[in-house]
Amino acid sequence: MVHFKQSNFYSLISLLWEHPFAPKYLQGASYALRERGGWIFSPMSGRQARRQTVQMFTEGSVFPQLIGGMLADVTPENFKAHPIYRSGIALSLPIKVEEY
Repeated sequence: MVHFKQSNFYSLISLLWEHPFAPKYLQGASYALRERGGWIFSPMSGRQARRQTVQMFTEGSVFPQLIGGMLADVTPENFKAHPIYRSGIALSLPIKVEEY
C-alpha cells in the first residue's frame, strides 16, 4: 500500500455503496449520487428481471476518511435462482485538499 503523508482526503475513482452509511463521512465531503439499476438475465432461471436500484456515490466524490464500501444485494424480488450483487467497493486515491 502506498501512503501519502500529505493527503487529508480521499477521492473516489469508482462507485461507492455502503449501508448503513455513517453521517460522519459527509462532514467536509463533496459528492454526487447516482441511481444504478438495470436488467439481469440468468441462464439458471431462463428469464430476464429488473434488478433493484441503489443510490451510489459517484466517481470524483471526495471524503475526509477512507471508506471501504461493500457489495449491494440487488436481487429482484421473487428471483430465487441465485443472488445478484452490484459492487460498491470503493477504490480511492489519497489527495491533499487545501481549505481557504
